Amino acid sequence: MKTRTNASFTVEMAVIMPVVLYTILALIFLSYNLHDRCKIQAAADKALHKASIYMKHKSDLAAGEIKYENINDRGILYLITGITQDEQNEIEEFLYRELESGLLCTNITYVGVKTSIFNAELEISGRSRLPATHFMGFLKRDINVRAEGPVHDPAEAIRISEVILETGEKIKGINKLIEKIRDSVP
Repeated sequence: MKTRTNASFTVEMAVIMPVVLYTILALIFLSYNLHDRCKIQAAADKALHKASIYMKHKSDLAAGEIKYENINDRGILYLITGITQDEQNEIEEFLYRELESGLLCTNITYVGVKTSIFNAELEISGRSRLPATHFMGFLKRDINVRAEGPVHDPAEAIRISEVILETGEKIKGINKLIEKIRDSVP
């Protein structure tokens, strides 16, 4: 004897199955996209850190080792003339090397480096190769990462502090003000 099943089960599966498959694919594509975004941001942060050391002291970008024997090679006018285009190109090449492997679904389209004596800015743009970015609205096709940070120079910070303190000592009446502050603070 045959048992009869309702056709409603088939209709329900025809409606639910595409939603389930879409959700699974969306999670997979989202994880690929987030992996690449995190990888690009990590590479930008690493390059920014190494660039700040590189701009202060001549160092090896890949290894991160400071070449102390070459510190004085830049000369006294280096602080006035600033960073050269060759140094910016080296930082860009380092970023390209960091990003050439390990990205799952993104092509890097632009890497830009702008540096000065006190600041470094990195900008990385990429485009996702995932076909799902056209019909999955929450996935952005373009990835843009900016990283910016100061170049820490301890010797320069100490020198500037000493200049400020020496200038403050030359102001008339500053000693009286310091005494009043000391008297008011227990």
